[in-house]
Amino acid sequence: MTVQAESNDTTENFTTVAQRTYDLLRDALLNGEFLPGQSISLRSTAEAFGISQMPVRQALSRLQAEGILVMHENRTVTVPEVTPAQIVEYRDIRIALEGLAAELASQHASTREIEELKGHFEAMKQALRSDDIRSYIALNLKFHMCIYRASSSKTLLAMIETMWAKISAYSRWAAIGDAVGTLTNHARALDGIIRRDAIMARTAIVQDCCDTCEIQLRLFVEHQRDFARAASQDILPAHDRAKREPKSGSLGNLISSKRRGRPRKLTA
Repeated sequence: MTVQAESNDTTENFTTVAQRTYDLLRDALLNGEFLPGQSISLRSTAEAFGISQMPVRQALSRLQAEGILVMHENRTVTVPEVTPAQIVEYRDIRIALEGLAAELASQHASTREIEELKGHFEAMKQALRSDDIRSYIALNLKFHMCIYRASSSKTLLAMIETMWAKISAYSRWAAIGDAVGTLTNHARALDGIIRRDAIMARTAIVQDCCDTCEIQLRLFVEHQRDFARAASQDILPAHDRAKREPKSGSLGNLISSKRRGRPRKLTA
């Protein structure tokens, strides 16, 4: 399988190829295609995209500079692993950025953007009815980014996307039950934007940031506990451990190095 980033990888279009590669990797990170701690192989990425390693290296360097990826002393590039303290810190930053974006969206959203938002919300409800957590996660991203684009602030949108890219890897631990509880927040955010009610829109998004943080903290602790118990007592057969461990997405599987085994020790 080949993911074509750009044809004719030559000196003339190097910048275009590097930008396209960056966009593809950033979108994959936003959509939770990778797991926390997963390594991204320079060679595998170049082969998958059908390009040379040079634009891939530039794209990875940009993502590292933005704090979306981490480069270790041995030059291995990985998706960040976060601590509970960082999850709480990201929540607070999201509240400030996304609350403002929602407020602005309530003032600036066009009729077309509101209709798009309604469509995403209906699709999210259908995903819940179908117990399709992967579709729900993708639609949740579309719903939120639709709101933030409607803020008419490109700078704000870019900052929000960077925050999401740093934390979206943990979305692959979520179950359908986790998503059900947040749907009310989305309904209120949509209603606030339709009504042009800035306070309602901001409050709904702030609540969603808080609820998401609580889910992430709980999943983090549960994941650490499960694998610590399995490691110390070997209570899960290998096939059961594989079944319970979250999987990276199709692109994550295609361009990653061998992923690190068990998560790090829980730290505050």
